[in-house]
Amino acid sequence: GLAPDVITFNTLIMACANSIPVARVEAMTLLARMRAAGHAPDEYTLCALLKCCSMSFPKQSALAEKLFAQFIGPVRLNEHVKRGLFHAVPQNRAKLLYKQATAEHPECLLPPKGVQRRTNSGRSNSGRGGPNRGGRGRGSLGHRGGKG
Repeated sequence: GLAPDVITFNTLIMACANSIPVARVEAMTLLARMRAAGHAPDEYTLCALLKCCSMSFPKQSALAEKLFAQFIGPVRLNEHVKRGLFHAVPQNRAKLLYKQATAEHPECLLPPKGVQRRTNSGRSNSGRGGPNRGGRGRGSLGHRGGKG
């Protein structure tokens, strides 16, 4: 058969987070299997695990803090990870953890290699615009209104 890759493991861990009740133990088992297979967890893995912690009953804030601390450094702290942390851990504690992590590991805020950051004008460094590229008579999906 095919060996699972990072995307496969992340998809399975997120499925655990989305299940009712949350399959937190299974998600942690998948994390262990992912590492044993030689795959490094990434921001998607952390986001899914934080969701497992926040959606568990009772909420698993201590586990969320532990996971966040383990992943800091090699994992990017994007908005999804930040939101996951704030859902899993009390807000004041989440603010402190996030501030400490970004101060100690500023590299975790950089975009991944090959990805260009958007400027304040809403345009990427490549000069391509975002969803509002100024097309005439086009909706948000790029379809033209009326006959065309």
